[in-house]
Amino acid sequence: MAPLYTEQVVPRLIEVCRKTTEQSNHGTNREFFLQQLAIFVAIIKKHAAPYMPVIFTIIADAWKEDISVKMVVIQVLTEMGTAIGNDFSKYTGELIPYLLTVLQTDKTKERVLTVKVMESIRPLTYCIVQHLHLVLPPILIILDDISLKLSIRQTALDTVLHMTQQVDVSAYAPRMMQSWHHNIKVAEMRDKLLLLLIEIIKQLGKFFDIFKRGVDQKLQEHALHKSVHYETYRKLAQRSQMSRDVITSSVFAGSNGNLQSAQAAIRGDPGNIYLNNELHERLLNGSMDSANSRHGNRDDYYQFGLEDKKETPKVAPTTARSTSELVTIQITKQRLNKDLVMSQWKNEHLTSKDEWLQ
Repeated sequence: MAPLYTEQVVPRLIEVCRKTTEQSNHGTNREFFLQQLAIFVAIIKKHAAPYMPVIFTIIADAWKEDISVKMVVIQVLTEMGTAIGNDFSKYTGELIPYLLTVLQTDKTKERVLTVKVMESIRPLTYCIVQHLHLVLPPILIILDDISLKLSIRQTALDTVLHMTQQVDVSAYAPRMMQSWHHNIKVAEMRDKLLLLLIEIIKQLGKFFDIFKRGVDQKLQEHALHKSVHYETYRKLAQRSQMSRDVITSSVFAGSNGNLQSAQAAIRGDPGNIYLNNELHERLLNGSMDSANSRHGNRDDYYQFGLEDKKETPKVAPTTARSTSELVTIQITKQRLNKDLVMSQWKNEHLTSKDEWLQ
């Protein structure tokens, strides 16, 4: 249920704000009523939803005014977004154009509006997460711009760090790491850049390994191995490296197991230990091909038993081949029989047993 008198107070306040924005000689009153409107929205929260389209119309009219009014508009948008919370996400389509206009067109020396926008983005991070691809790049450009005052670039860094701590930005990690390398030489930024690096590692996990070598070189170059945050970085980077090594070794172990199992099956080794359970199951069930290679009736090439075997594709012995091509027969519900395999060699275009086992 909406707070008492909402339907009487809010429409009247909106009407007053609209009239003041239409009259250019009421600048001070315009700012005052916009601020009061933000306060009311903060009170009624989600019950302001029916009035939001009209409120954004008033904001659009006020945005045409001088910089002081724009500062108030940004503050009003921030306060409304903070008050409404995640429900404000449905209105970010109206909000983003104002933010981008400032970030991309403000060329003043002090960048007052730009700083205000970057500060307002922090409490609205959850609301604008679906628009990160629009908001994050211009902030990174400001962070990299050495022609700007250091305080402005530090504000950009604070905003990027806050966003990284709140939402998943791993999709933008390459671009963020580019900014990290560009700015790590600035002594005043190093502590927060290390914090940013730690957050990126947490999100990337094992995939951070591709950046590790360059990062280690920069840390050594600037003697940051003595930094207070370095030990945290070292542990996270080591953990990501271990995760990467485990996955890589598992992949190679699985491939090696497939090959050993297939070759042992051809030899008819009864003591063979199958390193790949899926391959073992296919051997017992009468199919050496994966589901993908069986697709399209390709297993017609590998019929075995009383039927005449169809002509098999000729493959050069030195050509790299998949596991399914290493074994060119199909098993009929029983273990592979060495004598039966021997009887098939005369039908193959191979010159020796060694080539069969390659």
